[in-house]
Amino acid sequence: MQAMKLALFAVALLLFVVSASNAEDYHFEAHAEVDSSTGRIGDLFTLNLRITADSSLSLIPPSAKDGFGEFAVINEFEPSVKDSNEIKIYNFKYNIAVYNTGEVTLPPIEISAADTSGNEITTETDSIEFEILSVLPQAAQGDTLILKEIKPIVEFPYPVWYYALIAGIIVLIAALVYLYLRYRKRMDISDKEIEKPAEPPWVVAMKMLEELKYKKLLEKGEFKQFYFDLSEIGKFYVDRRFDFPAIEQTTFEIREAYNRIKPAGLNDEFIDFLEYADLVKFAKYPSSISIGQKWFKYVEDLVLSTKPERGITQQTGELEEVKK
Repeated sequence: MQAMKLALFAVALLLFVVSASNAEDYHFEAHAEVDSSTGRIGDLFTLNLRITADSSLSLIPPSAKDGFGEFAVINEFEPSVKDSNEIKIYNFKYNIAVYNTGEVTLPPIEISAADTSGNEITTETDSIEFEILSVLPQAAQGDTLILKEIKPIVEFPYPVWYYALIAGIIVLIAALVYLYLRYRKRMDISDKEIEKPAEPPWVVAMKMLEELKYKKLLEKGEFKQFYFDLSEIGKFYVDRRFDFPAIEQTTFEIREAYNRIKPAGLNDEFIDFLEYADLVKFAKYPSSISIGQKWFKYVEDLVLSTKPERGITQQTGELEEVKK
């Protein structure tokens, strides 16, 4: 009997050693913090998600489209990421609000990542308890609410036809004024200056690039501001030129739309440019004048190489047709 127990223990120990040798131990944690856990209906709370993960893991950003439990996401800010001793630290920030009173729970938020083999692993934050108060006065929330007495029915001193006549005269005067103003507008339209058409996006983008070059941000070492301005110019041009959603979009959202649409004339280098700019802007990634000049020339070449062969430009106050 003792020998059988020893044999079973040896088998269990062997299975444990084999399973431990095949498992990869990753550092992957998520924490949630809020600026306050008490407030009233509709108040904005700031939610910060801090995720630490091995550099080898590819983080799948949490989706805030449907909110978090009973909390609606009002604003979603640009995330940041930085490396520290082979660990990446991600920070996500949101403004959230809830529209129920009493004790409300922000549920655990699940975060996913993929390892180098494509296997998905998950972790989640702790839940957070909130105390949400009503916007009504305390006395109005219980049985002490005092209802005012109903006022008596108001009797009009004149017959109904009298008020109908007054209303008809007011409507007639309003119609006459409208017709007069419309007549005046038609008579004066010839005297008004015809509004000039908006400049095409390639003309606007080149002017913006010229203004950025004049600021000499690279020479001053202001790399973060330089990449912020340059990426906004690139997003503006791509949005207006290709009818591709880029303005007010994050790089992650632009990449997803690009993979779906693949607009003609735009390649993967545009996404590489935005991702590099994000590293400098949000992760304090080091850059240099030569690299900044390279990305400036990329945006400039993108504008010049993708403007149409026949376009409209505005020079010396007149519109003229341009041919390459």
